[in-house]
Amino acid sequence: AQANLAKDQAQANQASADEQRYTFLLKQGVGSQQQYDQAHATAEADKAAVAADQAAVQTARLNLAYTTIRAPIKGRTGNLLVHAGNLVKANADTAMVVINQVSPVYVDFSVPEDRLADVRRYMQERQLAVHVSVPGQKRVQEDGALSFIDNTVDQKTGTIMLKGLFNNQDGELWPGQFVDTTLILNERPNTVVVPSQAVQT
Repeated sequence: AQANLAKDQAQANQASADEQRYTFLLKQGVGSQQQYDQAHATAEADKAAVAADQAAVQTARLNLAYTTIRAPIKGRTGNLLVHAGNLVKANADTAMVVINQVSPVYVDFSVPEDRLADVRRYMQERQLAVHVSVPGQKRVQEDGALSFIDNTVDQKTGTIMLKGLFNNQDGELWPGQFVDTTLILNERPNTVVVPSQAVQT
């Protein structure tokens, strides 16, 4: 397409130069009107051919762009589900690869429904903090914020699902990983506490 454009561009330049020559000759009374009309028609036709070639080059570049698939999100790819030689079609039911976003990442957890009123009350006052840690790995600890409360209570378990949002810059939290989650509703500084086992009725 680029070669055709270059060829027709050269011919258009030559036709434009011829048109200018015949225009000058016509004004001097040396050339004929027919020669000028022919040169003008040739120049216009070559201009149209150049425009068509430019459109063909743009179409070729667009088609070439279709050979590259860019991910809409930043994340980590899993195992490839399509390999060289596989048939791929648009809007296929089988994904080519699964991308999981890891930064930022959501942590799903549930709380009993009887604590929902407290969660909603404190959430109206300020943004609630969520702390997660990986069991058996004390070094993996992340602090985030409560970002979502589900719109219904799970009747089977009597709990409601919440989501915490974490930056996870180091990638320590992994999709599908089980973590211990603590939702901090309120803090009472300088409070005396005792183990629950020490309290007797």
